[in-house]
Amino acid sequence: MIIRRLQAENILKFTRLNITFPENGTILISGDNESGKSAIIETICLGLFGRTANLDHHQTSKVIHWGNTRGWIALDFTDTKGQNLTVYRHFSRQDPPQARLNAEGVDEAMALGEKEVNQAIVQAAGMAFHHFIETIYLSQGSPEGEDPNAIVRMVAGVEDLDLLSAQLETEIKAERDQINRISAELSSASQELNSLNLQPGLLGEKQQKLNHNMAQKATLEADIKNRTQRLDTLGSGAKAATAALSATIQQGHLATLAAWNQNLKNLQSALSTLASLNLGEAAAIIAKLRGKTQHTLESLVAFSTIVDKTIQDGKSRSHWLSGTDIQTLAGEQQHLDAADQLAAKGRSRGIFTFLFFVILALPVGGIGFALNFFPQDPRLAPVVEMLATTFPDYQTIHLQGAMGLGVLFLLIALLGLGKSIKNIAMKSQNKQTRYDLLARAEAEQKIVAIIAETAQLPLCQQIHRLSSLEDQVPWNESLQQWQQSQGRDLVDEKKLSSFLNGWNEDFGQLKTLMETIIKNLDHELHQANDLLSNVNNTIPYLEKEIHGELERHKRDQELRKRCESLKESRTQISHDIDIQTLARQLIQDSAHEISLGFSIELRRLIAKTTPLFTRGRYQHLRIDEDLNLSAFSPTKNDFVDMSETSRGLRRQLMLALRLALAQALTARSQTQSQFMILDEPFAHYDHDRFRESYQALGNVSDAIQQTFIVSQSFDEDLAETATLHLRCQIETNVMEWVSP
Repeated sequence: MIIRRLQAENILKFTRLNITFPENGTILISGDNESGKSAIIETICLGLFGRTANLDHHQTSKVIHWGNTRGWIALDFTDTKGQNLTVYRHFSRQDPPQARLNAEGVDEAMALGEKEVNQAIVQAAGMAFHHFIETIYLSQGSPEGEDPNAIVRMVAGVEDLDLLSAQLETEIKAERDQINRISAELSSASQELNSLNLQPGLLGEKQQKLNHNMAQKATLEADIKNRTQRLDTLGSGAKAATAALSATIQQGHLATLAAWNQNLKNLQSALSTLASLNLGEAAAIIAKLRGKTQHTLESLVAFSTIVDKTIQDGKSRSHWLSGTDIQTLAGEQQHLDAADQLAAKGRSRGIFTFLFFVILALPVGGIGFALNFFPQDPRLAPVVEMLATTFPDYQTIHLQGAMGLGVLFLLIALLGLGKSIKNIAMKSQNKQTRYDLLARAEAEQKIVAIIAETAQLPLCQQIHRLSSLEDQVPWNESLQQWQQSQGRDLVDEKKLSSFLNGWNEDFGQLKTLMETIIKNLDHELHQANDLLSNVNNTIPYLEKEIHGELERHKRDQELRKRCESLKESRTQISHDIDIQTLARQLIQDSAHEISLGFSIELRRLIAKTTPLFTRGRYQHLRIDEDLNLSAFSPTKNDFVDMSETSRGLRRQLMLALRLALAQALTARSQTQSQFMILDEPFAHYDHDRFRESYQALGNVSDAIQQTFIVSQSFDEDLAETATLHLRCQIETNVMEWVSP
């Protein structure tokens, strides 16, 4: 792999770099401290791998030149296969790094994005970054603190196998410890299983006993509930019946019809409740009392129907007395008044007609009669003369007509007189009718008052008072029939007292029986409660025992499952240990084979480089099969560990080792040409050793064709042997060198 050209802007010290490197020979980079020598080398490293020895991928924003926000690198190189490639990297203080890898003359990118480009570079370089840092790039700093054995094993590729082997060993140890813990846990679980000592059938027996007690509890609770309800119903029924009957008996003579009805309904309801309890001997008395109550209620219902008729009758009579329509007292009186007025008018008209027509009949009929029958009477002469003067043409026929007209007038007068006499008789009749109406109104008022009064009277008095009306009312017959049949026990005080006494005797017997029944029920209820209390006390004890037994069974199952699981785990872990042990052995064998092959090659290369940098004093570095290094000391005439050598010698030996490793890595990557970077490799060397080591670099390897050497200064004669010499200056931030 050869670096051909480096271009950059705003990276590290430089605002611009444009350098074309020769593909063969030595490239010297010199200058004072802080002049940018290492910056050129780090820019090459940054261009290849996207990071430096001191900055990883997440810190690349720090490589941007101070005062700028962006920077870029374009690095042309030839890969291990001889293909010319260019890698482009862009850096920003705000955005993630960007990268692209292109083949020379091809526009399409081989890889795009930092991750893909980094993977492609590893393939193109034939090595990973950590191999590059330990072999190809000898960074500035003292190597004396480094572990040479670790470096050799890393380059040989054994380090990862060592890590894997160590990891397997750790895992094997942890799994063996786990097996010991599992065995201890198995032993503890087995002991606990033995201590549980479960008895077959014990749990079922206890559960059956609990079920029996629970069933007994449910039966007792239902029985107690029924007995309590029965006792409460009996008590409330007896109390209601006592209250209703007491009210009926105590209020019997003074109770109204409404009070009787209400008391008897209450009594009937209470007796029905008691009858539903099937009270044995008391049932007969209850049935008897219910029959009496029902009979009395039916009797009162019949009487209520009669009372309703009286009320309706009273309303009708009150309406006749107080109403204003034609069918009422006022209407009839108005009718009589109108008839009187008509009679008076008729009488007046009759008298007038009589007098008027009598007056007309006497002169007309009298004159006609006198002239017709006594025409020669001298007393009539003036009349005859007046008629002759007034009616000169009158004849005898006219006198006869006048006589007939007088008779007619007399008849009309008689008709008027008859009509007058008739109206006088009618007025007299209306007067009698008025007297009759007033008498009826007085009687009706008394009946209405009696009907209204009876609504608030005790039952017996109400019956007696209504009976006193007898035939004055239309419902009297219904009342008499009721008194003789259904109401015969209620019609008077004596019969009612006898009736109520019979009730009181029956209820006294019922009360005595119910007190005995209530006492027995209460005693049975106490016994049931005592038995339930015993069952309730037993159930928690059984539940606790069952819970404990269930927990023991559960624990037994858990322990058995745990034992099975532990045994399976122990078997699996033992199997894993066998596999891991075999794998570790295979890894160790592979590492040994790799180490053996690499040690042979490395011994050959070290045998060439070691004398070059130790003035021939140390001819041999021994590398055993495990890649452990030791140097042969002429003074001690024996191989010694690298840590036992002097500081200066150790630096020389580490440089020789690095160069040998670089050759080995180059050979393994099968590349024909390789570059190498030595940043201040001779910083602690004296002048003569510096020159000797510099001159020895040319004899190291033909594969390393391009060598970058960084130092503050070089002797002029040494600098003249270099292919390119770049001189850095502190005050300059730009470097350009392009080959012709």
